Amino acid sequence: MQYPNNRETFAMNEIFFLKKNDVDVSVHCLRPKSNQHFVLLKNKHHGYYPISYYSIKTLTRIRIFLTYRNEFLYLLKFLAQSHRGQIKYALKSLALLPRVIEIFDEIKTINPSIVHLFWSHYPSLIGILVKSFLPHVKLTASFANYDIYYSFFAAHYLSSKFNACFVISSETRNSVSEMFGIPIKNLNLIHRGIEKRYLLSNPNMSKKKHSIISVGALEKAKGMEGVLNTYALVASVYPQSSLTIIGEGKSREELEKLARKNNIKNIIFRGYIDHDAVQEELSKSEIFLFLSHSEVLPNVVKEAIAARCFCVVSNTTGIGALISDQRGGIVVDARDIKGAFEGVKMAFENETFRDNCIDNSFKNLNESFVLEDTIKKMISIFRSLVANDQEVFS
Repeated sequence: MQYPNNRETFAMNEIFFLKKNDVDVSVHCLRPKSNQHFVLLKNKHHGYYPISYYSIKTLTRIRIFLTYRNEFLYLLKFLAQSHRGQIKYALKSLALLPRVIEIFDEIKTINPSIVHLFWSHYPSLIGILVKSFLPHVKLTASFANYDIYYSFFAAHYLSSKFNACFVISSETRNSVSEMFGIPIKNLNLIHRGIEKRYLLSNPNMSKKKHSIISVGALEKAKGMEGVLNTYALVASVYPQSSLTIIGEGKSREELEKLARKNNIKNIIFRGYIDHDAVQEELSKSEIFLFLSHSEVLPNVVKEAIAARCFCVVSNTTGIGALISDQRGGIVVDARDIKGAFEGVKMAFENETFRDNCIDNSFKNLNESFVLEDTIKKMISIFRSLVANDQEVFS
């Protein structure tokens, strides 16, 4: 819905590597530009393909509404008749209709072979127009946790009409199949990987002794308060230990106050830093501590594994595909502060155990989560849907 966005690393990676593999890609967003838009545009992932956004001009394009009045009325009727009791979502959809019509106009202009929805909730409104008025265009979609959470009525309507669907974990696949009625065999499981170059770092890189790092948005759902509380226990036993927290968010001031209140020493709040700087910090740290309450195979855990950190992570959806508890790291409940502390302590005290876990998780990452490999699987499915390689419209 918004692109580029530093919380949607997977979308930036996938689009960049689609383009790198000679797939023509356009990106069209339902939402306006993010506050970090211009900073993120400097990243290598951008500048190779057109990106369009919602803006105030969207509301003034009378020609589009006159040209597509039938499509607009069709969507209004759909919202009135098919909202499945989701009045709140229907009202939000109504507000998005001008941008939906604008994107549909751009689709008609480009005339792509495939329209791919990176999210299957509100973007499904565009999918409805594609299926209803552009039957020659293939429609594909990715399903993630948010799509399960929304259980969006338009996605239910399209569930039997998608030409291909993608999921990122076996747990997600099971949930999507149950909720939307899509057969398991029709849900393509393709893990979202990280770039191969991150796995080519020096395995003997120097790590700062007893150093811990946590990366993520500073918000309640990301569990950063749990990270601080875990580190307070660690610091009481290992006073020379350190914690680096990377990320920004509305809870930053509250977290800094908590650290001061509890007199927790050796904590550095780095704020938002660019991706390469994050990799550098990970490469210097012994422990990656991640206690988010709701994530699905987050990229930052993969990047921590690639940087050969010992990972202590929360038991979020699909995490077992990345880290096997006691074999690839430590997996705990997001609120289990004592368990997280014991995991850190075990890694500090037992070098053999720590190194074995790091080796096991790294091997698994290299076999199943390399972006260059996963994107080729996606492209293969796209190409199987069309007779020739035209534009893949996102």
